[in-house]
Amino acid sequence: MLLRRGGWSVIVQLKKRERDSIDIVAEVLRLASTERVKKTSILYEVGMSHKMLGKYLRFMIDAKLLEEVPFGDRVRYRTSDKGKHFLHLYHEMMALLVLNDDRQMVLRKIQLLPNNSLR
Repeated sequence: MLLRRGGWSVIVQLKKRERDSIDIVAEVLRLASTERVKKTSILYEVGMSHKMLGKYLRFMIDAKLLEEVPFGDRVRYRTSDKGKHFLHLYHEMMALLVLNDDRQMVLRKIQLLPNNSLR
């Protein structure tokens, strides 16, 4: 995940086993924010079991963060406006953690790079 703050970009590197529910929700919403995605695409990108992903998708649909979109005889998923707002707040929260004085916990998960080093 890439966050931009001032003259710095922050790359947050969360290992799969270190993710919590909020990180997983944000990752699914990010995947579905640019286009309608299939469940299998989310499954492979997020890296979780079919059963567990089903629970997350149901939660996000019920919370109106994610929308089911009919696509022929199948269903695709896309991030709702509420989901996009959630993502915005999630990124703000992550940026605040990076800027907080108590950085020990966060520094194990992030890498700071100047903006110009991302090219």
